Amino acid sequence: MRKSPSLAKVVCLAGPVICAARLVGAETVWLSSLDLTKMTSGWSVPKADLGVVGKPISIDGKQFARGVGTHAKSKMRLDLGGKGKRFLAQVGLDDSAEGHGGVEFLVTGDGRVLWRSGLIVGRQPARTLDVDITGVRILGLRVTAGNDGTGYDHADWAEAGFVMQDGASLPVPLPPLEPFGLKTKSFALEFEVGDDSRLNQHAVGAGSTDEPPQRFDEAYPQWGDGYTWESAL
Repeated sequence: MRKSPSLAKVVCLAGPVICAARLVGAETVWLSSLDLTKMTSGWSVPKADLGVVGKPISIDGKQFARGVGTHAKSKMRLDLGGKGKRFLAQVGLDDSAEGHGGVEFLVTGDGRVLWRSGLIVGRQPARTLDVDITGVRILGLRVTAGNDGTGYDHADWAEAGFVMQDGASLPVPLPPLEPFGLKTKSFALEFEVGDDSRLNQHAVGAGSTDEPPQRFDEAYPQWGDGYTWESAL
């Protein structure tokens, strides 16, 4: 478990690299220290303490020592067990996008939007977030595309960390989509709700995967013309 030093403030003096310039306690857990294989990325894979192209995280000319570089569309869900206190980060488009791209960052708690960055385009300074996550069980981190597609949407969660209660367990990364359904020893009927709020159904008998649902996976009460003639289940 990587925790912050037990200092009131962390300051870096070496060159332009910026570290956590805010109050952090002994129980701060950095997002980049967690298992990132559960985070989705619209291109490549999320990078710990680097931008998505593999270079140091840099937003509007400022470099950050910690964080996660990803690419829209991106999503991560974490089980905090209701033991979190605050989530802090600085977010923006990485300089590797060369002034292109457009994204929005969202933080959700148990399905409710707690914070959103608004649209970020081109070269803009990092936007600071400090979100109260008291009592939140499932925290969601999302990056959506702007209105210009997903090209160059190199998104950074810089200096992202969770301030946890004393003695709390580490946040647990979860699959990006929450499945539910009916199962027996020899049968599985599973569904997932996508980011677009549509209900999607896995093939009968197939288990869950980390792949996002496809448009043709959308679930209907029955197969046919859309009219319900009999009970779906």
